[in-house]
Amino acid sequence: MNGSGTDDVNGGLKSFYGYKETFGKDSVWVAIPRNHPRLDTELSETCMNLFAPRSNSVRSDFDPKSDEDVPFLLRHFSEGPGEWMDLFDLGSFFAVDVPLKAASSPLLLFASIALSAKALGRTRITAQQPKGSGSKRTPAEWSHKARYYYDQAITLLRQALENETRQAHASQQSPNPAIAATDAMMELDADRHPEPPSVLPRTDSDELIATTAILCVFEFLDASGTEWSRHLDGAKTLFDIAKDGTMPLSSAASGHSPMLGLRPPTSTKGRRAVFWNICRQEMLNAFINNTNTRLDTNDLSMWRDAGLHISQSGYILPSNDPAVHEPMADDMVSNALIWLMMKLVNFISAGDEFPHEMGLGVRQIALLEYWQGLEQQLDVWFEGLPHSFRPSATEWPDKNNQSNVRSATKIPLKWFARPMCASTMQSFHFAKIQLLLNKPHESTGTKHIKQSGTSSKGKTWSLAQRHASYASILRQSRKHAEEIVSIGLGLKNDSARIHSVQPLYTAGQVLGMRESTTRTAPAGEGNSPDEVDAMRGCVLNLLQSIQRETGWATEYRMQQLLEEWGLPNGQD
Repeated sequence: MNGSGTDDVNGGLKSFYGYKETFGKDSVWVAIPRNHPRLDTELSETCMNLFAPRSNSVRSDFDPKSDEDVPFLLRHFSEGPGEWMDLFDLGSFFAVDVPLKAASSPLLLFASIALSAKALGRTRITAQQPKGSGSKRTPAEWSHKARYYYDQAITLLRQALENETRQAHASQQSPNPAIAATDAMMELDADRHPEPPSVLPRTDSDELIATTAILCVFEFLDASGTEWSRHLDGAKTLFDIAKDGTMPLSSAASGHSPMLGLRPPTSTKGRRAVFWNICRQEMLNAFINNTNTRLDTNDLSMWRDAGLHISQSGYILPSNDPAVHEPMADDMVSNALIWLMMKLVNFISAGDEFPHEMGLGVRQIALLEYWQGLEQQLDVWFEGLPHSFRPSATEWPDKNNQSNVRSATKIPLKWFARPMCASTMQSFHFAKIQLLLNKPHESTGTKHIKQSGTSSKGKTWSLAQRHASYASILRQSRKHAEEIVSIGLGLKNDSARIHSVQPLYTAGQVLGMRESTTRTAPAGEGNSPDEVDAMRGCVLNLLQSIQRETGWATEYRMQQLLEEWGLPNGQD
């Protein structure tokens, strides 16, 4: 999705993802016992610190109860940001359930309309109001409302956490200085919110957990690295203290071996939706920081409980042949790819952490074997895709229309009937590029391992073979990058478009470099200088339109591409 910029343009793909150290490097996600007041108290206090109000909090004289913009802001959330968050959830929890719950939950209401107003304040289209509304606001006015309702949501969130902490503390009947400090803080806020709701959600409620996810997207929208990271820290902690849990966060933490037998799901609809939303961000966070994921990708029972169909050998079961296996719904097929991408991120992060005493040759062979296992798992997932993950239509560019930038790219437009499937396939091609560019190689002079079912025992890896391998990687990466652009050209759904930012940026890195021309490639491969220029313009146009029409930050990615292409001022 999104990410903030960085000044380091020479550190590889991962150096451009700017949310550094979102969680502590050594932090883990653990399973919390059902009833443990001491742990609940400590973790609730941690949450209160994480959800502290910003220093530039907005004070306003208008009353939310009489604010005429609230109804259509809630509607816009349902039709806009709520759908963004529901792209990979067929249950439409955020777009449908959240607005319904907001009628009786001020916490959800304030968080939802804050995100809605912020999105409106960042769009640069003719109308600055939701469709069908009778109100017209400037971007600055929407931004002011966004900050006000954000502060309202944060205050209620802290009240809920403080209330939970006090109740847990009362059950212990022992004084706690943190409670007194929180009481004093809440008294200072009394003039802003003199009538807090009499019933606040518990820390393990769907309402509170969903609110944290919405607030994460609020900060994620404009690449607010520090604030986005702080909210993700809070979301992770809330999962820890949710005593009923969205699902077991890590069976490894309790010392039990993963169980291979299927268990009935234990999560509610809302918690599962938030869980997978956080999983996507956890995968991205680990990729950004080149660290392992907090979730244990080897805990097969946990991922089965989350809805994935996994074989005894750890592969995703196919969903295209009901006669052989019960198919997963399309959203779970998409989520299965996230699980595989988390494995890939862990592999990239591990790098050369294999024991050096094993010897260079053995270490590289072990890495290559594991890499081949990841490649096979992605291929098995791809081969088991249902028909909905194939493009429904392909439109080739008009070669006679020289004024169209796309015509020179020779890349077709691919349209999918379901936007979720289009976005998932973009992520698949993005993952394949990352896998290819992180392929280990055997040193020249060492013996081959078994590849593609044939044994080359006794033969050595020559320089010629190494060169051919590099050429193959570049060729395959270019094809996957072209697929990303093809899918991007066919995307009209805003939810899918905002999820295409990182794949498009990666495609621009692969296709926009003049070094990847036919000078070093066989005939018929690579791109001519004119095609490279057309690719650049095509990717930049797609990224620019996303920010202009949805408010989702992409400008930093465009600037990074221009710098990588040697065009810091946008001059070609």
